Amino acid sequence: MTLLLFLACPRSVLPELELESRPKEAVDVEPVEREAWREWLLHGDILARRPRIPQVLLDPGLTVWLGANGGSGESASFWRAEHEAAHTPSLALARGARLAAVEAMQGDPSGQLAWVVPLSDPGRATLETARTPMQWLGAESDEALFGVLERGVLLAWLDAPDVAWPSVIARIGSPDLARLAGSPVGAILAARGGEPAGVPASAVATLQAATELGLLQAAADTPSEHEAVRARAATSGGSGVDPAAALLALALPPLTAAAANDEAAGLALLTHTALRWRDRCPDRPCGGFDRLPTLRAVATYGGQAAELAAVWRVVMWKASVDELHSAWGRPQVVPAMDRIVELVAAEHVRALDRNMLLRTQPDSAWSLAVSRAVGGPEGTDRKAVLRALYRAVGVVAAEARAAAPAFAEPLDRIVRRAAKAAE
Repeated sequence: MTLLLFLACPRSVLPELELESRPKEAVDVEPVEREAWREWLLHGDILARRPRIPQVLLDPGLTVWLGANGGSGESASFWRAEHEAAHTPSLALARGARLAAVEAMQGDPSGQLAWVVPLSDPGRATLETARTPMQWLGAESDEALFGVLERGVLLAWLDAPDVAWPSVIARIGSPDLARLAGSPVGAILAARGGEPAGVPASAVATLQAATELGLLQAAADTPSEHEAVRARAATSGGSGVDPAAALLALALPPLTAAAANDEAAGLALLTHTALRWRDRCPDRPCGGFDRLPTLRAVATYGGQAAELAAVWRVVMWKASVDELHSAWGRPQVVPAMDRIVELVAAEHVRALDRNMLLRTQPDSAWSLAVSRAVGGPEGTDRKAVLRALYRAVGVVAAEARAAAPAFAEPLDRIVRRAAKAAE
Protein backbone atom coordinates (compact mmCIF):
# COMPACT_ATOMS: atom_id res chain seq x y z
CA MET A 1 0.00 0.00 0.00
CA THR A 2 2.87 2.32 0.85
CA LEU A 3 4.36 1.72 -2.58
CA LEU A 4 1.09 2.60 -4.33
CA LEU A 5 0.83 5.85 -2.41
CA PHE A 6 4.41 6.70 -3.34
CA LEU A 7 3.80 6.10 -7.04
CA ALA A 8 0.59 8.09 -6.97
CA CYS A 9 2.25 11.24 -5.62
CA PRO A 10 3.30 13.75 -8.28
CA ARG A 11 6.97 14.43 -8.34
CA SER A 12 8.13 18.02 -8.52
CA VAL A 13 10.77 18.84 -11.12
CA LEU A 14 13.03 21.85 -11.12
CA PRO A 15 12.08 24.27 -13.97
CA GLU A 16 15.51 24.02 -15.54
CA LEU A 17 15.18 20.19 -15.73
CA GLU A 18 11.80 20.23 -17.53
CA LEU A 19 12.01 18.92 -21.11
CA GLU A 20 9.29 21.28 -22.33
CA SER A 21 8.47 24.54 -20.62
CA ARG A 22 4.90 25.79 -20.74
CA PRO A 23 4.47 28.79 -23.09
CA LYS A 24 4.49 32.11 -21.31
CA GLU A 25 2.21 35.05 -22.19
CA ALA A 26 3.91 37.65 -24.35
CA VAL A 27 4.99 40.62 -22.27
CA ASP A 28 3.72 43.96 -23.63
CA VAL A 29 6.93 45.92 -23.30
CA GLU A 30 6.81 49.65 -24.05
CA PRO A 31 9.47 50.34 -26.71
CA VAL A 32 12.21 52.87 -26.16
CA GLU A 33 12.72 53.79 -29.83
CA ARG A 34 10.33 56.55 -30.92
CA GLU A 35 8.85 55.08 -34.12
CA ALA A 36 8.40 51.64 -32.55
CA TRP A 37 6.84 53.38 -29.55
CA ARG A 38 4.36 55.20 -31.77
CA GLU A 39 3.34 51.93 -33.42
CA TRP A 40 2.99 50.30 -30.00
CA LEU A 41 0.81 53.20 -28.84
CA LEU A 42 -1.72 52.84 -31.68
CA HIS A 43 -1.36 49.03 -31.99
CA GLY A 44 -2.55 49.07 -35.60
CA ASP A 45 -5.47 51.50 -35.30
CA ILE A 46 -4.65 54.76 -37.10
CA LEU A 47 -8.08 56.04 -36.03
CA ALA A 48 -6.67 56.10 -32.48
CA ARG A 49 -9.82 54.86 -30.78
CA ARG A 50 -8.17 53.03 -27.89
CA PRO A 51 -4.45 53.78 -27.80
CA ARG A 52 -2.22 52.34 -25.12
CA ILE A 53 -1.36 54.65 -22.25
CA PRO A 54 2.42 55.11 -22.10
CA GLN A 55 4.55 55.24 -18.98
CA VAL A 56 7.15 57.36 -20.75
CA LEU A 57 6.23 60.10 -23.22
CA LEU A 58 8.59 59.80 -26.20
CA ASP A 59 6.64 62.25 -28.40
CA PRO A 60 6.07 65.70 -26.82
CA GLY A 61 3.35 66.30 -29.40
CA LEU A 62 1.10 64.03 -27.32
CA THR A 63 1.29 66.06 -24.11
CA VAL A 64 -2.15 67.63 -24.58
CA TRP A 65 -3.81 64.31 -25.38
CA LEU A 66 -2.24 62.60 -22.38
CA GLY A 67 -3.55 65.36 -20.11
CA ALA A 68 -7.08 65.07 -21.52
CA ASN A 69 -6.98 61.29 -21.28
CA GLY A 70 -6.22 61.54 -17.57
CA GLY A 71 -9.02 64.03 -16.99
CA SER A 72 -12.72 63.73 -16.28
CA GLY A 73 -13.50 61.59 -19.32
CA GLU A 74 -16.25 64.02 -20.39
CA SER A 75 -16.59 65.37 -23.92
CA ALA A 76 -15.70 68.92 -22.82
CA SER A 77 -12.19 67.89 -21.80
CA PHE A 78 -11.48 66.44 -25.24
CA TRP A 79 -12.90 69.52 -27.01
CA ARG A 80 -10.59 71.70 -24.91
CA ALA A 81 -7.74 69.41 -25.86
CA GLU A 82 -8.57 69.76 -29.56
CA HIS A 83 -8.38 73.53 -29.29
CA GLU A 84 -4.95 73.33 -27.65
CA ALA A 85 -3.66 70.46 -29.82
CA ALA A 86 -3.82 72.09 -33.26
CA HIS A 87 -0.97 71.05 -35.56
CA THR A 88 0.21 68.25 -33.23
CA PRO A 89 -0.55 64.49 -33.13
CA SER A 90 -2.58 65.11 -29.95
CA LEU A 91 -5.36 66.29 -32.25
CA ALA A 92 -5.67 62.89 -33.93
CA LEU A 93 -5.77 61.05 -30.62
CA ALA A 94 -8.32 63.47 -29.15
CA ARG A 95 -10.56 62.96 -32.17
CA GLY A 96 -10.01 59.21 -31.92
CA ALA A 97 -11.29 59.33 -28.34
CA ARG A 98 -14.43 61.13 -29.53
CA LEU A 99 -14.95 58.52 -32.26
CA ALA A 100 -14.66 55.71 -29.69
CA ALA A 101 -17.18 57.45 -27.42
CA VAL A 102 -19.71 57.85 -30.23
CA GLU A 103 -19.27 54.24 -31.35
CA ALA A 104 -20.11 53.14 -27.81
CA MET A 105 -23.37 55.17 -27.87
CA GLN A 106 -25.01 53.65 -30.95
CA GLY A 107 -28.67 54.54 -31.24
CA ASP A 108 -28.38 57.51 -28.85
CA PRO A 109 -28.10 60.65 -31.02
CA SER A 110 -28.80 62.98 -28.09
CA GLY A 111 -25.87 61.55 -26.16
CA GLN A 112 -23.66 61.43 -29.24
CA LEU A 113 -24.18 65.11 -30.06
CA ALA A 114 -21.94 66.26 -27.20
CA TRP A 115 -19.05 64.31 -28.76
CA VAL A 116 -19.75 65.46 -32.33
CA VAL A 117 -19.91 69.26 -31.97
CA PRO A 118 -17.73 71.61 -29.86
CA LEU A 119 -20.75 73.43 -28.41
CA SER A 120 -21.33 73.79 -24.69
CA ASP A 121 -23.86 71.93 -22.58
CA PRO A 122 -27.22 73.77 -22.53
CA GLY A 123 -27.95 72.37 -19.08
CA ARG A 124 -31.64 72.05 -18.28
CA ALA A 125 -32.71 74.35 -21.11
CA THR A 126 -35.19 72.62 -23.44
CA LEU A 127 -37.04 73.63 -26.59
CA GLU A 128 -40.75 73.10 -27.21
CA THR A 129 -40.28 72.47 -30.92
CA ALA A 130 -36.91 71.03 -31.81
CA ARG A 131 -35.23 69.23 -34.64
CA THR A 132 -33.60 65.83 -34.27
CA PRO A 133 -30.03 65.99 -32.91
CA MET A 134 -28.29 65.03 -36.17
CA GLN A 135 -30.61 66.76 -38.63
CA TRP A 136 -28.06 69.53 -39.15
CA LEU A 137 -25.52 66.94 -40.31
CA GLY A 138 -27.78 64.81 -42.49
CA ALA A 139 -26.38 61.64 -40.91
CA GLU A 140 -29.29 59.21 -41.13
CA SER A 141 -27.48 56.29 -39.48
CA ASP A 142 -24.76 55.54 -36.98
CA GLU A 143 -22.56 54.35 -39.83
CA ALA A 144 -22.82 57.73 -41.57
CA LEU A 145 -21.95 59.48 -38.32
CA PHE A 146 -18.96 57.20 -37.78
CA GLY A 147 -17.77 58.07 -41.29
CA VAL A 148 -17.79 61.79 -40.48
CA LEU A 149 -15.75 61.23 -37.32
CA GLU A 150 -13.32 58.85 -39.03
CA ARG A 151 -12.71 61.54 -41.65
CA GLY A 152 -12.00 63.96 -38.81
CA VAL A 153 -9.25 61.71 -37.40
CA LEU A 154 -7.63 61.37 -40.83
CA LEU A 155 -7.78 65.15 -41.25
CA ALA A 156 -6.07 65.51 -37.89
CA TRP A 157 -3.10 63.48 -39.15
CA LEU A 158 -2.83 66.14 -41.90
CA ASP A 159 -3.24 69.15 -39.61
CA ALA A 160 0.28 70.31 -40.54
CA PRO A 161 2.89 68.94 -42.95
CA ASP A 162 4.90 67.13 -40.27
CA VAL A 163 2.11 65.75 -38.05
CA ALA A 164 1.48 62.33 -39.62
CA TRP A 165 3.80 59.65 -38.24
CA PRO A 166 5.61 57.48 -40.84
CA SER A 167 3.96 54.43 -39.27
CA VAL A 168 0.50 55.96 -39.83
CA ILE A 169 1.23 56.72 -43.48
CA ALA A 170 2.58 53.21 -43.99
CA ARG A 171 -0.35 51.61 -42.17
CA ILE A 172 -3.05 53.27 -44.30
CA GLY A 173 -1.57 51.48 -47.31
CA SER A 174 -2.41 48.08 -45.77
CA PRO A 175 -5.06 46.00 -47.60
CA ASP A 176 -7.35 45.87 -44.54
CA LEU A 177 -7.59 49.68 -44.56
CA ALA A 178 -8.54 49.97 -48.24
CA ARG A 179 -11.85 51.62 -47.31
CA LEU A 180 -10.09 54.44 -45.45
CA ALA A 181 -7.37 54.80 -48.09
CA GLY A 182 -10.05 55.06 -50.78
CA SER A 183 -11.70 58.07 -49.14
CA PRO A 184 -10.64 61.55 -50.33
CA VAL A 185 -8.77 62.41 -47.12
CA GLY A 186 -7.34 58.90 -46.78
CA ALA A 187 -5.99 59.16 -50.32
CA ILE A 188 -4.21 62.42 -49.47
CA LEU A 189 -2.70 60.84 -46.35
CA ALA A 190 -1.59 57.74 -48.28
CA ALA A 191 0.00 59.91 -50.99
CA ARG A 192 2.16 61.61 -48.34
CA GLY A 193 4.31 58.49 -48.37
CA GLY A 194 5.35 58.90 -52.01
CA GLU A 195 8.32 60.67 -53.54
CA PRO A 196 7.75 64.45 -53.68
CA ALA A 197 7.43 65.87 -57.16
CA GLY A 198 6.16 69.10 -58.67
CA VAL A 199 2.71 70.57 -58.14
CA PRO A 200 0.47 70.01 -61.22
CA ALA A 201 0.14 73.48 -62.76
CA SER A 202 -3.13 72.77 -64.58
CA ALA A 203 -4.80 71.58 -61.36
CA VAL A 204 -3.63 74.71 -59.54
CA ALA A 205 -5.04 76.89 -62.34
CA THR A 206 -8.36 75.04 -62.07
CA LEU A 207 -8.45 75.57 -58.30
CA GLN A 208 -7.64 79.25 -58.74
CA ALA A 209 -10.49 79.60 -61.24
CA ALA A 210 -12.87 77.87 -58.81
CA THR A 211 -11.72 80.16 -55.98
CA GLU A 212 -12.13 83.32 -58.05
CA LEU A 213 -15.58 82.23 -59.19
CA GLY A 214 -16.64 81.36 -55.65
CA LEU A 215 -15.47 84.73 -54.36
CA LEU A 216 -17.16 86.67 -57.16
CA GLN A 217 -20.40 84.82 -56.45
CA ALA A 218 -20.17 85.71 -52.77
CA ALA A 219 -19.28 89.34 -53.48
CA ALA A 220 -22.08 89.92 -56.01
CA ASP A 221 -24.87 92.08 -54.57
CA THR A 222 -26.27 93.97 -57.57
CA PRO A 223 -28.06 92.70 -60.70
CA SER A 224 -25.14 93.74 -62.91
CA GLU A 225 -22.67 91.90 -60.68
CA HIS A 226 -24.79 88.75 -60.71
CA GLU A 227 -24.94 88.92 -64.50
CA ALA A 228 -21.16 89.33 -64.70
CA VAL A 229 -20.72 86.24 -62.49
CA ARG A 230 -23.03 84.20 -64.73
CA ALA A 231 -20.96 85.24 -67.75
CA ARG A 232 -17.74 84.31 -65.96
CA ALA A 233 -19.18 80.93 -64.95
CA ALA A 234 -20.18 80.18 -68.55
CA THR A 235 -16.57 80.54 -69.70
CA SER A 236 -14.86 79.05 -66.62
CA GLY A 237 -14.84 75.44 -67.76
CA GLY A 238 -17.16 74.43 -64.95
CA SER A 239 -20.57 72.92 -65.59
CA GLY A 240 -23.88 72.11 -63.91
CA VAL A 241 -25.74 74.08 -61.28
CA ASP A 242 -22.51 74.81 -59.37
CA PRO A 243 -19.67 75.51 -61.83
CA ALA A 244 -17.26 76.37 -59.00
CA ALA A 245 -17.83 72.95 -57.42
CA ALA A 246 -17.36 71.30 -60.82
CA LEU A 247 -13.96 72.98 -61.12
CA LEU A 248 -13.03 71.89 -57.61
CA ALA A 249 -13.94 68.30 -58.47
CA LEU A 250 -11.64 68.47 -61.50
CA ALA A 251 -8.72 69.80 -59.45
CA LEU A 252 -8.91 67.34 -56.56
CA PRO A 253 -7.59 64.07 -58.14
CA PRO A 254 -4.32 65.47 -59.59
CA LEU A 255 -3.62 67.47 -56.43
CA THR A 256 -4.22 64.36 -54.33
CA ALA A 257 -1.90 62.29 -56.51
CA ALA A 258 0.86 64.87 -55.96
CA ALA A 259 0.29 65.19 -52.19
CA ALA A 260 3.79 63.95 -51.30
CA ASN A 261 4.64 67.57 -52.10
CA ASP A 262 3.62 69.80 -49.16
CA GLU A 263 2.14 72.53 -51.35
CA ALA A 264 0.05 70.02 -53.32
CA ALA A 265 -1.15 68.39 -50.10
CA GLY A 266 -2.33 71.73 -48.74
CA LEU A 267 -4.10 72.56 -51.99
CA ALA A 268 -5.77 69.12 -52.03
CA LEU A 269 -7.01 69.62 -48.47
CA LEU A 270 -8.34 73.05 -49.40
CA THR A 271 -10.10 71.70 -52.50
CA HIS A 272 -11.79 68.92 -50.56
CA THR A 273 -12.86 71.32 -47.80
CA ALA A 274 -14.37 73.72 -50.34
CA LEU A 275 -16.28 70.83 -51.91
CA ARG A 276 -17.55 69.85 -48.48
CA TRP A 277 -18.77 73.39 -47.81
CA ARG A 278 -20.64 73.44 -51.11
CA ASP A 279 -22.13 70.01 -50.26
CA ARG A 280 -20.50 68.43 -53.30
CA CYS A 281 -17.97 66.16 -51.60
CA PRO A 282 -17.76 62.50 -52.69
CA ASP A 283 -17.62 61.28 -49.06
CA ARG A 284 -21.06 62.28 -47.85
CA PRO A 285 -22.35 63.62 -45.53
CA CYS A 286 -20.15 66.61 -46.19
CA GLY A 287 -20.78 68.44 -42.91
CA GLY A 288 -18.92 68.44 -39.64
CA PHE A 289 -17.40 71.05 -37.37
CA ASP A 290 -13.90 70.24 -38.63
CA ARG A 291 -14.28 72.19 -41.87
CA LEU A 292 -13.09 75.58 -40.58
CA PRO A 293 -10.26 74.03 -38.52
CA THR A 294 -9.12 72.31 -41.73
CA LEU A 295 -8.83 75.73 -43.41
CA ARG A 296 -6.48 76.74 -40.58
CA ALA A 297 -4.52 73.55 -41.17
CA VAL A 298 -4.24 74.36 -44.88
CA ALA A 299 -2.53 77.65 -43.99
CA THR A 300 0.34 75.71 -42.35
CA TYR A 301 1.24 74.23 -45.75
CA GLY A 302 2.29 77.71 -46.81
CA GLY A 303 2.39 79.63 -50.06
CA GLN A 304 -0.58 79.49 -52.33
CA ALA A 305 -2.49 77.10 -50.08
CA ALA A 306 -2.54 79.69 -47.28
CA GLU A 307 -3.59 82.47 -49.66
CA LEU A 308 -6.51 80.53 -51.16
CA ALA A 309 -7.61 79.27 -47.73
CA ALA A 310 -8.01 82.89 -46.59
CA VAL A 311 -10.22 83.58 -49.61
CA TRP A 312 -12.41 80.53 -49.02
CA ARG A 313 -12.94 81.59 -45.43
CA VAL A 314 -14.40 84.84 -46.74
CA VAL A 315 -16.58 82.95 -49.23
CA MET A 316 -17.98 80.83 -46.41
CA TRP A 317 -18.75 83.79 -44.15
CA LYS A 318 -20.19 86.16 -46.76
CA ALA A 319 -22.35 83.56 -48.53
CA SER A 320 -23.70 82.19 -45.24
CA VAL A 321 -24.63 85.60 -43.82
CA ASP A 322 -26.24 86.60 -47.13
CA GLU A 323 -28.22 83.35 -47.07
CA LEU A 324 -29.42 84.05 -43.53
CA HIS A 325 -30.42 87.56 -44.62
CA SER A 326 -32.47 86.39 -47.60
CA ALA A 327 -34.03 83.28 -46.03
CA TRP A 328 -35.09 84.83 -42.71
CA GLY A 329 -38.71 83.97 -41.93
CA ARG A 330 -38.80 81.02 -44.34
CA PRO A 331 -38.09 77.29 -43.78
CA GLN A 332 -34.94 77.63 -45.91
CA VAL A 333 -33.34 79.64 -43.10
CA VAL A 334 -32.47 76.53 -41.08
CA PRO A 335 -29.42 75.42 -43.14
CA ALA A 336 -28.13 79.01 -43.02
CA MET A 337 -28.51 79.01 -39.23
CA ASP A 338 -26.48 75.80 -39.01
CA ARG A 339 -23.66 77.27 -41.09
CA ILE A 340 -23.59 80.42 -38.97
CA VAL A 341 -23.30 78.31 -35.81
CA GLU A 342 -20.42 76.37 -37.34
CA LEU A 343 -18.61 79.54 -38.41
CA VAL A 344 -19.04 81.19 -35.02
CA ALA A 345 -17.95 78.05 -33.15
CA ALA A 346 -14.72 77.93 -35.17
CA GLU A 347 -13.82 81.46 -34.10
CA HIS A 348 -15.24 81.47 -30.56
CA VAL A 349 -14.81 78.05 -28.96
CA ARG A 350 -17.81 76.90 -26.90
CA ALA A 351 -19.47 80.33 -26.95
CA LEU A 352 -22.70 78.68 -28.17
CA ASP A 353 -24.61 75.72 -26.76
CA ARG A 354 -25.93 72.60 -28.48
CA ASN A 355 -29.52 73.85 -28.52
CA MET A 356 -28.41 76.22 -31.29
CA LEU A 357 -28.54 73.24 -33.67
CA LEU A 358 -32.02 72.18 -32.57
CA ARG A 359 -33.95 75.39 -33.17
CA THR A 360 -36.32 75.62 -36.10
CA GLN A 361 -36.04 79.39 -36.53
CA PRO A 362 -33.72 82.25 -35.55
CA ASP A 363 -35.67 83.32 -32.47
CA SER A 364 -34.58 85.98 -29.98
CA ALA A 365 -32.44 83.56 -27.93
CA TRP A 366 -30.61 82.37 -31.06
CA SER A 367 -30.07 85.94 -32.27
CA LEU A 368 -28.76 87.17 -28.91
CA ALA A 369 -26.36 84.23 -28.52
CA VAL A 370 -24.90 84.72 -32.01
CA SER A 371 -24.57 88.51 -31.84
CA ARG A 372 -22.98 88.26 -28.39
CA ALA A 373 -20.54 85.53 -29.53
CA VAL A 374 -19.19 87.62 -32.41
CA GLY A 375 -18.74 90.70 -30.26
CA GLY A 376 -22.02 92.51 -30.94
CA PRO A 377 -23.61 94.90 -31.10
CA GLU A 378 -25.91 92.67 -29.06
CA GLY A 379 -29.57 92.33 -29.88
CA THR A 380 -32.44 89.89 -30.13
CA ASP A 381 -33.93 90.68 -33.53
CA ARG A 382 -33.05 90.18 -37.18
CA LYS A 383 -31.49 93.59 -37.63
CA ALA A 384 -29.21 93.24 -34.61
CA VAL A 385 -27.85 89.80 -35.47
CA LEU A 386 -27.25 90.70 -39.12
CA ARG A 387 -25.40 93.87 -38.12
CA ALA A 388 -23.15 91.81 -35.85
CA LEU A 389 -22.57 89.15 -38.49
CA TYR A 390 -21.77 91.59 -41.29
CA ARG A 391 -19.29 93.24 -38.95
CA ALA A 392 -17.62 89.82 -38.62
CA VAL A 393 -17.66 89.41 -42.41
CA GLY A 394 -15.82 92.71 -42.77
CA VAL A 395 -13.12 91.60 -40.35
CA VAL A 396 -12.58 88.27 -42.14
CA ALA A 397 -12.49 89.97 -45.55
CA ALA A 398 -9.98 92.58 -44.38
CA GLU A 399 -7.70 89.82 -43.09
CA ALA A 400 -7.95 88.00 -46.42
CA ARG A 401 -7.20 91.18 -48.36
CA ALA A 402 -3.84 91.38 -46.60
CA ALA A 403 -3.12 87.67 -47.17
CA ALA A 404 -4.37 87.43 -50.77
CA PRO A 405 -3.69 90.70 -52.64
CA ALA A 406 -4.46 89.05 -55.99
CA PHE A 407 -8.14 89.02 -54.98
CA ALA A 408 -8.18 92.60 -53.71
CA GLU A 409 -11.03 93.98 -55.85
CA PRO A 410 -13.87 91.66 -54.75
CA LEU A 411 -12.49 91.60 -51.20
CA ASP A 412 -12.51 95.41 -51.10
CA ARG A 413 -16.14 95.34 -52.21
CA ILE A 414 -17.04 92.94 -49.43
CA VAL A 415 -15.20 94.99 -46.79
CA ARG A 416 -16.87 98.22 -47.89
CA ARG A 417 -20.40 96.82 -48.06
CA ALA A 418 -20.06 94.83 -44.84
CA ALA A 419 -19.12 98.03 -43.02
CA LYS A 420 -22.23 99.72 -44.33
CA ALA A 421 -24.47 96.75 -43.38
CA ALA A 422 -22.99 96.74 -39.88
CA GLU A 423 -23.96 100.37 -39.21
